[in-house]
Amino acid sequence: MSSNSLIWKHFIKTLNGELCKLYKKELKSKNTTTNLHNHLKSMHKIEVVRRPEKSKSKNNFQNSNLFGTQNSVKEIDDAQQDSNQSEQLTVSSDESECLKSKQPSLTDVMDKVVAFRDGTGKAGQITGALLVMIIKDNLPFRTVEKVGFLRVMKLLSPLYKVPTRATINKLIDGKYNSVSKAIKDKFLDVNGVSLTCDVWTETTNTQSFLGVTAHYIYNNLLESSIIGVTDLHESHTADCLSNELKTICKTWNIDTVVAVVSDNAANITCAIRNAFTLSKHLLCLAHTINLVVTKTILTTENLNILLTNVKEIVAYFKRSVTAADELKKLTGDDFNAPTRLIQSVETRWNSTFFMFDRFLLLRKEVTTILVSQTDSTPNVIAGNDIKILKEARELLQPFESITREISAEKNPTCSKVIPIICNLFETLKNIECSSKIAKSLKDQLVKHLEKRFHDIEFNDIFAIYMLLDPRFKKLYFTSATAASKAIQKVNKNILFQKNLEQSTINDNNNNNNNNNNNINNKNIDGIWRYHHSRAQESLKSQEENDIGYCFELKQYLKEPIFAVHKDPLQYWISRKEVFPFLYTIAFNYMTIPSTSVPSERLFSAASLIMTKRRNRIKPEKLQKILFLQCFDKKQW
Repeated sequence: MSSNSLIWKHFIKTLNGELCKLYKKELKSKNTTTNLHNHLKSMHKIEVVRRPEKSKSKNNFQNSNLFGTQNSVKEIDDAQQDSNQSEQLTVSSDESECLKSKQPSLTDVMDKVVAFRDGTGKAGQITGALLVMIIKDNLPFRTVEKVGFLRVMKLLSPLYKVPTRATINKLIDGKYNSVSKAIKDKFLDVNGVSLTCDVWTETTNTQSFLGVTAHYIYNNLLESSIIGVTDLHESHTADCLSNELKTICKTWNIDTVVAVVSDNAANITCAIRNAFTLSKHLLCLAHTINLVVTKTILTTENLNILLTNVKEIVAYFKRSVTAADELKKLTGDDFNAPTRLIQSVETRWNSTFFMFDRFLLLRKEVTTILVSQTDSTPNVIAGNDIKILKEARELLQPFESITREISAEKNPTCSKVIPIICNLFETLKNIECSSKIAKSLKDQLVKHLEKRFHDIEFNDIFAIYMLLDPRFKKLYFTSATAASKAIQKVNKNILFQKNLEQSTINDNNNNNNNNNNNINNKNIDGIWRYHHSRAQESLKSQEENDIGYCFELKQYLKEPIFAVHKDPLQYWISRKEVFPFLYTIAFNYMTIPSTSVPSERLFSAASLIMTKRRNRIKPEKLQKILFLQCFDKKQW
């Protein structure tokens, strides 16, 4: 009589026989377990699975756990040995129930085998998920051949055949071809596409790339795609970049380019103007704003001395492990509390503001550590200088808020350029400074802003886009000439469309307006706190000299100003039947981003892929990975 039988979960061996744990009755077994099985079946309605005999066949399905059957015999034996050592006579309710495990049928087994055959069914789903993981998580293709990964996959799905790195490579090519074809078909359906571009040098291989992103409206949604990560083998001349931009547009079926946004570099600026004309080129607002701050700090008297002192303190804490550890101790145990200073980097936007802000937040702890250190340390910043830093931080904070707001990709931003600059002037003028250095910084900021943005209202793209944004319209025009010029261009565009389509609009559609467009700018803070007063004043002066304007344009300009937090895209979707021609014009302009940040983000993502361990990846493959990364799984 085997001591490893499952029956001993319910019985305990005694000198005179076997004691039932449930019935508390002693039975005689006569060297067999048949009597014990019959007792459980008749008295307790429990049927215990008999231990299967060992098979000589290598393909023994009973001992296999590949299809979700019972565990191996060794695991059962170990569990029974632990149970036989128990001296307790009582058992729990779940121990008293023994479910009979059944061997899967041949049909079930074959169905599961077929599900993993030829990459279809379950195997296809696993391969698709594996592809998403490699693309989204920036994993190298050799991940599928690593020992740890193969072991996990063998445990999770023993029947699944993990694809090789060569197969993954082919699958990425196939996925790129299918998704890129869908995007090319989209470009044939949209009215216009806006681009951002920039040139970037990858430091690992010292290889230059031209990055291009496309922005468009499809199915009433603002979308963006990466359409170019082209390696540049020639000198970065304007002619070379211009030819590359034309080739990219032709490859992706882009016929109508509304605008192209880039930084202020002379070669890329000239290339865009050669390829798409001067009127379609826009300078990146974020770059220009950053140049204003950088130039102002350099030209502000005595501020550079204070800035250098703060940078020396930050550098000291960066290189001194002892000082850094002391700072962590003094900041407390709060996990979310900042424990490190931030260094200012010339090429990083708003880094001076972030350095001042973090230093002022930790200034007490920093001062305590600097005073207590025995080695040579930077000079401690005095109380008067702390006041200057606070005022400088207050002056630089609006620039950081603007940069963050205009860098959005999923919302229209270009229409905000003129309003943001106007509100920035108002914000700076209303900041009071008591120190001489802070006053000088304020004056220099205003001076450099006026130098770079004094004629921004006469930029056709910015002016027309703001005019067609229901949140602003003519609200921020300070020049009557600039406002009249923008209105006339829109009116001319409407007349051109009317003549082209040979149709007229139905004036009765004006009755479809809803009442959700009233000005409601409550809880508006930051640079937009001056917007509400402008909007209220605009309600008092609705009468304009609109002789010669189309009826559609006049009706649009007479409508109340939209709330600043509302989505202008949704406004035009709801007004499509009311203002059909303005709707078409507005949709084209809403594709224009105000910055080249999307192409900057493209190269940041590329640096996470083109690492030292993946430095041999080809530019064509890099573009495919980056292209697929910018889509959600449902868009695949």
